[in-house]
Amino acid sequence: MTKHEILRNSLFSYPFILAYCFASLFINGAQAKEQTDKWQMDVGAGQLAIDTPWHGYDIQTMSLPYFNARKGAWRIGPKYGLVQYAFLYGAEFEATMGLSFRDETYDSSLIFSDELSDDEVFTNYKDGKGELTFRTQLQYKQLFLRLAQDISNHSEGLTLLARYHLPIYGKGLGLQLSADLGLYWQDEKYTQYLYGISEKNIAPEYGRYVYQTRSAINPFTALNLAYIFNEHWSIQATYRIETLDSTIKKSPLVGDSAKQQLAVFVNYRFEK
Repeated sequence: MTKHEILRNSLFSYPFILAYCFASLFINGAQAKEQTDKWQMDVGAGQLAIDTPWHGYDIQTMSLPYFNARKGAWRIGPKYGLVQYAFLYGAEFEATMGLSFRDETYDSSLIFSDELSDDEVFTNYKDGKGELTFRTQLQYKQLFLRLAQDISNHSEGLTLLARYHLPIYGKGLGLQLSADLGLYWQDEKYTQYLYGISEKNIAPEYGRYVYQTRSAINPFTALNLAYIFNEHWSIQATYRIETLDSTIKKSPLVGDSAKQQLAVFVNYRFEK
């Protein structure tokens, strides 16, 4: 098959893909008509502790309020990035696309603290900025995939998160225990943006030698504990540990082999 034939066949398939997506929208919209009439909302607050891998960076703790909402195909709030639109959704399957904010830099704007590392490796170090990303998500039963691409012209990096949710104990009201097993892939542009050293950040006197990263795969595990009091109130706790790829661990900026996070939240769910 020639390149022209491949291109023609690819273009020819687009109308069918679009037709399928639109048909699914109408079907899903009809099936979820009652759901589209009301906003399903989650509001809450809790405590978050984050152990980042940077040299000399202490565990950071913070108290956070949050708000998530969904109505029909629309999802809004930090759980969904910023805003997501579900172009396919059903009882066991959902595919969404939208915008998100991503910031895993040294002085992350998502960690509300002015306490940075005292290690000399960060003397006069200039880190990157947070990024607006285009994010697509796919969930089928317990399998979840998330793809995020920088569109703010910072790292120009691409990341992929794959996660499997494993229920362990409990269903409905009362105590629930579950686990998440997954992989977090980051392309070379993104890892270099976070952990690489080049140009103006090169400072051998502070231990910052030229360092070029590769793409990375970080396996992670999370343990989730929840107590559901009723249809409105619940308490949720999550502990997550992510093991760093060797290309990240070898960076002069990194002092630990893993990232850890503990979160405990009180949640109130209602419809409006």
